[in-house]
Amino acid sequence: MTLLNQIFRFRFFVWFIKICVTVFLFYYLYKNIFSTHFYESLITYYSLIFSNYFVLVFLGLGTLTIVSIEALKWKTVLKDKEILSWKSAVSSVLLGYTFSMFTPNRIGDYAGRVLYLQKTEKWNGVSLSLLCSYSQFASLLILGILGGVTYVLCFISITFYLTILLLSTALVAIGLVLFIYFKTGYFIRKRIVNNAPKRWRNCIIVFSTAPKKQLAYLLFLSIIKFMITYLQYATLLTCCQVKFNIVIGFMLMMLQFIIQACVPSFAIAELGVRGSIAVLVWNKTIAHADILVFATSMLWLFNLMLPSILGIILFWFFRFNKKKLIPIL
Repeated sequence: MTLLNQIFRFRFFVWFIKICVTVFLFYYLYKNIFSTHFYESLITYYSLIFSNYFVLVFLGLGTLTIVSIEALKWKTVLKDKEILSWKSAVSSVLLGYTFSMFTPNRIGDYAGRVLYLQKTEKWNGVSLSLLCSYSQFASLLILGILGGVTYVLCFISITFYLTILLLSTALVAIGLVLFIYFKTGYFIRKRIVNNAPKRWRNCIIVFSTAPKKQLAYLLFLSIIKFMITYLQYATLLTCCQVKFNIVIGFMLMMLQFIIQACVPSFAIAELGVRGSIAVLVWNKTIAHADILVFATSMLWLFNLMLPSILGIILFWFFRFNKKKLIPIL
């Protein structure tokens, strides 16, 4: 095969991938926006949000902070493998948002992030990306357990002994989550690494050798990320003239998020699923289902849709490595 043919196939492959990702992304966005109640609720509550520039700026800064936290987590797990510039880290995270939008349960995030890696092997990068997700899931479990306890204590009448049992079970569950989170690496090194195929050992070792201080730092950043998300959510609900307890509201949001994480969702139906879960969790506090759907949808718009659009713009300017791709093609 001549060099000219190789270059042609490389360019065709690159353009094909970029066009496919773009089409999938915007089809997903179109179906979610116009096939759910989001469009109707947006028209209804448009003036409350988009006429208040302070709210828009606050939501935008919240999105910027969340993306920055993800970039900081990404740089943290990569520091022993590769030094990413802040620009590359943010771009990598945005590309992860883009690839995750149209894949079930956001598994495309791992593929999007590793594209910016130059020195780290791609599968090792996927393992490190899984470590970021693992810390977020651990923090979600901890806060979600607290959210479930809050829901039961506030909205379900139970006896004193059941209350003690509930609180004790919650404490044990949180302790178990923390124990598993910090001991997963040890268990993997002792039980799995030696039995794994050689081609996967490096990936598994990369995932399992994170120091405890790094794991604690990632867990802390994940909790901060959820707190920023709640500030956005509370702002949206307040703008819709909804009154609620700010502490209970945070716990309910975490319960909503953990249910979302446990419900398998396909990309096309995701926004509808989010709205339904919000109504299910918040119906004891907020009677207006359309407000909950609107607030949840706006949170999706700012924290997922906008980063994914920025990511697809960066993807069109992204240059694939010819030396790595041409031999494959």
